[in-house]
Amino acid sequence: MMRYQMSPLGSALVAAVALTAGVRESAAQAALLQRPTEVTAVMANSPKLYNGTYATSQVSRMCGETDPLQSFTGERVFLVEYPLDYIGAAEIVDVRFHSKTLVGAVRQTGSFFVSITVKAKIGGQPPAYVVDTERPAPGNSGSASLEVKGGVARLSVRAVDQLGQTLDLTVVCHPSRP
Repeated sequence: MMRYQMSPLGSALVAAVALTAGVRESAAQAALLQRPTEVTAVMANSPKLYNGTYATSQVSRMCGETDPLQSFTGERVFLVEYPLDYIGAAEIVDVRFHSKTLVGAVRQTGSFFVSITVKAKIGGQPPAYVVDTERPAPGNSGSASLEVKGGVARLSVRAVDQLGQTLDLTVVCHPSRP
C-alpha cells in the first residue's frame, strides 16, 4: 500500500493528536481525522495535462477545522488532506487544501492553498496542479466556500493558475465512523 507524506501542517496536527494519546479524543479531533470523503474535480483549459472530470471516494487523512489548543501552530485552519491511503486505482491521487481564513463563522474566502494530483485522462500522472492565493502570484486567483450541515462539510474551490488552467473542486467530508 502506497502512503504519501503529510504536509508540515498535517504532521504537526498528527503529532499534537499523538501527544494526547491516552487522553480521550476531543470532539474536534474526531471531527477532523479519517472521515469518509467524496472528491470531484473538473479541470479545464489544459489540453496537454489535466483536462477532464475526476471523481473518487475514500477516507481522508484530515478534513475540518483544527483546534488551536491541539495544534503546534496555535492557529485555527480549515484543511483537507486526502486520501488516507492511496489505493492505486483512483483517478485522484492526492488533494491538499488549507485556509487560515475559512474558519469559525467565515464561509467564503479568496485566501487558500490548493494542490491536486490526478491520473490524467490523456494518460500518465502530471505534476500536481497548485494554486496558492495566500502568497499572491500574478495569475493565481480563486475562491473557496464551505457549508457545514449535520456534521457534513462541503468545500467548493474554484481556482485559476498562472497559465489560465482552471480547477473546480468539490470535497464532501462525512462524519467519522466509530
